[in-house]
Amino acid sequence: MDHRRRSVGFFCLGIALFWAALYIYVPILSVYAQSLGASLSLVGLIVASYGVVQLFLRIPLGLASDRLGRRKPFVLAGFLTVALSCLGLALAPTPELLVLFRALAGLAACTWVTSSVLFASYFPPQQVVQATSLVNFFSSGGRVLATTGGGMLAQRFGWVSTFWAGAVLALLGLVAMARAEEDADPVRRPLAWHDVARIGRVPLLVMTSLLATLAQYSSFATTYGFIPVYAAGLGASRADLGWLTAAVQIPYTLVALAGGHLSERIGERVAVVGAALIMAATTLVTPLISGLGFLALTRVGYGVGQGLIYPTLMGLSIRAVPQSERASAMGIFQAVYALGMFGGPAISGLIADHLGLGTMFLVTGGLSLGMALLALWGLRTGEQTLGSSEPARTASPGKPEV
Repeated sequence: MDHRRRSVGFFCLGIALFWAALYIYVPILSVYAQSLGASLSLVGLIVASYGVVQLFLRIPLGLASDRLGRRKPFVLAGFLTVALSCLGLALAPTPELLVLFRALAGLAACTWVTSSVLFASYFPPQQVVQATSLVNFFSSGGRVLATTGGGMLAQRFGWVSTFWAGAVLALLGLVAMARAEEDADPVRRPLAWHDVARIGRVPLLVMTSLLATLAQYSSFATTYGFIPVYAAGLGASRADLGWLTAAVQIPYTLVALAGGHLSERIGERVAVVGAALIMAATTLVTPLISGLGFLALTRVGYGVGQGLIYPTLMGLSIRAVPQSERASAMGIFQAVYALGMFGGPAISGLIADHLGLGTMFLVTGGLSLGMALLALWGLRTGEQTLGSSEPARTASPGKPEV
């Protein structure tokens, strides 16, 4: 048990540094791209490139991890990829090259498939939602510190300093994560693409993936896409941009920590529907806001909704599959929701260019309302299916699940 506790500790430190490295420059990325001459459509493409890579590579990565029976090698490779991405962003002379190196960050983020499954393996199967809530707490905690510090760093030392800082954080995280232990799966069996197709038809996985796609669309269209652009138009400084992103990440972190217990207490469906409604309301009012203070307040509310919805969906996505197939299931879940990470900023950039930022926020808020309706109907169906899927969570003979 002691080595498990040590592994959990090193993992939590490492994953916090990983997400800090990925997000320390995010508050200023859109505005920095504009300073290099990027249009709103190109800004949307830069932000979207992070998701498009994950759309295509998360499933193969999860499949490869399940076939190998190991998670840690993929996780460590992710840290090195983050460092390379940050170095490329720091040295990119044109906004078009930002697309390439932000896409490389998306490649690194693909390893969230294996890192989240590795962390879940430290806990009993009945605690999977609590485990995903805990890992989301530390990943979000890293983003809180990074986005707050990144804005102040850019204010004091210039835009590019945030990219250099990201590379340093990634290397520190690599050292910490290398200390986390992993047990190879002795009863693994090779998985093929037809196994992925079978896993991908699990009703609860299908529904949670669709809902997460809409949630990510909203998040990447607003928090990581055009809220910074909107705030800059209201007179926000570089430090203000960091604080606005932190206004989402701080409540996300706090709510994510308690999200597993809260979802179990009120029910996963109620939690997801309520969270979607909060995200919709705080997005729909954005075009009416003319001051940074009220904008920050609405972002706090948005963070509450996001902190409740994402860990709940993430935990549900792998609940109905056995341990030996969870990386593949998580890969499917995260690959599908990467559609939202790509589509959110890409489509929103086009809407903003042609119809204005206000219309873009209204469209995004309307999609969040649709997410609430889908959860109201779909997760009830998923809960019914979940009851018949419980045997899938039983450990394989001769191997206790951890």
